[in-house]
Amino acid sequence: MDELTRATSPTLPAGSPAEAAWRRPFLTTHPALAAAAREFARLTTDVVDRVALLTFDEPAHAPKVRRSPYRIIVQAGPVAVTLAWLRDRADSPAAAQLLVAVWRGTIAAVAPHQFERPKKLAEATAETMWVAEYTPEAESELSWRWRLQIAEGATLSSAEVADQCLAALSREYAACREDLAAD
Repeated sequence: MDELTRATSPTLPAGSPAEAAWRRPFLTTHPALAAAAREFARLTTDVVDRVALLTFDEPAHAPKVRRSPYRIIVQAGPVAVTLAWLRDRADSPAAAQLLVAVWRGTIAAVAPHQFERPKKLAEATAETMWVAEYTPEAESELSWRWRLQIAEGATLSSAEVADQCLAALSREYAACREDLAAD
């Protein structure tokens, strides 16, 4: 519990059902919804800012960012990274997860629009190269951390998750360059 919650808690008998209901975990509360949105925004902004600092071989590989609510695609030439905040019907951060994927190929290609012509759909050409799923852990907004679902142990800050995203994207971009050089 955060300090504000402790300071304003009513006097309830210790161990009573009322006291247990009042002291529910932070991630199941309404303030956690807003905290989750802010943390996702911080994470995606950090990823976009860091991708913009990377050096790409060709000007055409400059990062292109596509945002939608709780999802983001950063396409950098032949590779992309996607981040999605997946929620359940209850919209509780306690049951949500962060899905991060690095792709080789084009994600959601946009075909040029031509008036009075049949729409041509762009072909999907992407292949998943790296995926990570994280669940949030927090006692308050200030203690927000991400736990990799397949690993027991340490939790990561949003900056550390962004580091992992960029490292995977950089590795895949380098692999694409090597493949092109070999052809």
